[in-house]
Amino acid sequence: MCKKDGESVNHLFLHCEVSRFLWDEVLSWTGLHWVMPKDVVDLMVGWKGLKGCKKAASVWKMIPPCLMWCLWIERNRRCFDDKERTLEDLRVFFMGTLGYWAKVYVMVDNFLNLFYFLGFFLFVFRKL
Repeated sequence: MCKKDGESVNHLFLHCEVSRFLWDEVLSWTGLHWVMPKDVVDLMVGWKGLKGCKKAASVWKMIPPCLMWCLWIERNRRCFDDKERTLEDLRVFFMGTLGYWAKVYVMVDNFLNLFYFLGFFLFVFRKL
């Protein structure tokens, strides 16, 4: 996707500069300092749940598969449709997708409540 290295699962989802942009965005929400693991399996094993708020924990668990899903969609757009989102557009796409997943799977009542929920989610991480 970045056209700087061969396409592998680990490069595409973890180490490509495009994926790093999204991972850095997610980690900036939380204030966590994270060394990206070598492979996807190690990331998934190391992505621990949260204690406390079940809704926040559910969204936290959604982040890796959602981010990888968005990267896969973007990869296919670039390969097959010859279309490329900017990094900012990709960030917005990821945030919208995560919000949609949270709304559906966590059953947030309406879109406005989703923003309050995500605000609370970010507030919880800033306190950790």
